[in-house]
Amino acid sequence: MNSPYRQLARQLLPTPLYQRAQPLYRSFRQVWTAVTRRLKGQSNTWWDARDPEYLRDRFLRDPVDGIDHPSRRWLRAWLTAHPGLRLLDIPCGPGVEYEGFQRDQVPVHYLGMDATDTMLTTCWQKFPDMDIRKGDITRIPLPDRAVDVVLCRHILEHLDDYRPAVREAVRVARQKVFVVLFRVPTHEERRAIGQGAWDNRINGSELAALLESLGCSFTTTQLPYGYDVPEGIEENVIIEVTIPETKA
Repeated sequence: MNSPYRQLARQLLPTPLYQRAQPLYRSFRQVWTAVTRRLKGQSNTWWDARDPEYLRDRFLRDPVDGIDHPSRRWLRAWLTAHPGLRLLDIPCGPGVEYEGFQRDQVPVHYLGMDATDTMLTTCWQKFPDMDIRKGDITRIPLPDRAVDVVLCRHILEHLDDYRPAVREAVRVARQKVFVVLFRVPTHEERRAIGQGAWDNRINGSELAALLESLGCSFTTTQLPYGYDVPEGIEENVIIEVTIPETKA
């Protein structure tokens, strides 16, 4: 609610009624925002409510999860050892992976994709030459086997159901899918954080069964930070999925 209207409501409504009205107003505002953005053809996600300047200049640009995060360095080393591949980074977020590839001159043909308008705008502003398109990881707008490698970093835990995303990544990849998890997949935990976003922990056995059902083999690597991080931050797990030759 804009400040003048909030002040007016405080003046006109008794305090108990004003307090009771706040949740109703927030719910109405969320629905109204979703409808108006949909009519304009815009996304309406948890990320669209974040400050664009924060996403462009500060988000994922710290020692905890920035450009030199162990999982990012691991991927750059792998791609350097396998030059010339076409990689789909979905969701690409504010372009941190792309920035690392550019800085270290990684020999990769990069394609970024994100479903969030705010993230797309952030990337276009910061990296005008970046090849980036709008797309949802559960419905990737690419044909089968369109790219050599698909990177799904820190996304499966944020989905209500991660299985469609995994199937889509396997569908569009010719060689590899790299799944990077920010929670060690020991057991399932589910926590909704609003606007369709989640902060889950994945059951590793269930994910393994899904990959096997798709005919994929995989290896798992857990990467230590090697430096101090805040309490509660877990080591990343990289699942390197190999696409079967019959699909390639």
